[in-house]
Amino acid sequence: MKKVLLVWFMGVIMISCGKKFSIDDIAGKEFKLTNPLGEYNITITIEKDGSMNGFSGVNRYFGPVEIKDGKITTGNIAGTMMAGSEESMRAEGEYKNLLSQVDAIEYKSGKLTITTNNGEKLEFQENN
Repeated sequence: MKKVLLVWFMGVIMISCGKKFSIDDIAGKEFKLTNPLGEYNITITIEKDGSMNGFSGVNRYFGPVEIKDGKITTGNIAGTMMAGSEESMRAEGEYKNLLSQVDAIEYKSGKLTITTNNGEKLEFQENN
């Protein structure tokens, strides 16, 4: 009986570790950037319709996004054009630059990680 339970438990663990997330897991949820630039209240929301939007430190932004098989691509990112402090504007520019270079995406337990094509990680936490 113990062996049967152990085999069953190991199977459950293997299945859950290999499960890829679905757009349904993140659609409509707001995520706050925690690293890097966590102090600028940067957010992202990805929608089922293939769009994304959020706050980039000074302005609101929006644009197309495609997620498939753990890969992510973004299209042209547009936004409002408010002015902010030099530091906030620099952070916003850095974030938008990183967002234009995205390559991979992972989601697990409220944590969204987007990796750029040069390996930089954008780490977000679900904003409850």
